Amino acid sequence: MKNITKGLLGGLASIFLASTGANAGVIDFKANADLDERAISWGTTNVIDGVSMTFYALDVTGGNQVHAWAYLDHGAGLGVCRTLRTPGNVNAYSGSGNECNPGSDDNIQLDEWVGIEFDNGPLTVSNLVLRAEGHGILDGDVTVTINGTDMLASVATAMTWNDLAKIDFTFGGNAPDQYYVSAFTVTDRQVPEPAILGLMGFGLLGVGTVARRRNKQRK
Repeated sequence: MKNITKGLLGGLASIFLASTGANAGVIDFKANADLDERAISWGTTNVIDGVSMTFYALDVTGGNQVHAWAYLDHGAGLGVCRTLRTPGNVNAYSGSGNECNPGSDDNIQLDEWVGIEFDNGPLTVSNLVLRAEGHGILDGDVTVTINGTDMLASVATAMTWNDLAKIDFTFGGNAPDQYYVSAFTVTDRQVPEPAILGLMGFGLLGVGTVARRRNKQRK
C-alpha cells in the first residue's frame, strides 16, 4: 500500500510539473525584416514568430517627445525611423514597404527610443542579439540603455529579464553607438489547466482515503 501511495503522489507530481512547464521561442526581428522590411506606426500590433507585440517609438530631440516609427530593417532587425520616404509625402505612413528617409536613420540613434509591449502577458527575455550600424554583431564594449538602465552590450546579451510586460531600448550611455535589436528569446510559464487541477484534486482525495483506511486497520 505504501508503494501505491508513493506511486500515485509521484504521478501527480509529474502531471503538475508537465502542466506548468516553460515554453520558449526566438523572436527574430532580422529574419522577419528580411521577409518584409517595414515601418510600424505608434501603438500598432504585429505578431512575429507567434508572439503578439505592440510597438512604440519616439524621437526625443531637445527634450520633446514626438512619435516616430518602429522600423524592421532588412539584414539588421528592429530600429527607429523618424521620417518615411513615401512618394508625394515624405511624412506619410501607408503600411508595409515604406523606407526611412534617409536610409541611415533606421537604427536606434541619438535621441531615439523604441518600446515593445507583450500583449498576452509578461514574458522572460534572454539571449539578446544586438547589431551595429553596419549590420554586424555589436561590439561588447558599446553602452546601450535597456528599460532605462545603461549597460555594456556584452552584459545585456548575457542577461535574463524575468516577467517583463514590456521592454524598451534607447541610444545611451557614455560611449553610445547606433544599434539594432536583432533577436531575443522569450519564455512564458504555463498555468495548470483546470482539468489538470481537478485530476490532482481527485488524486489527493484518493491518497487521503487510503491513508485513513490504513489507520483504521492498525487500530
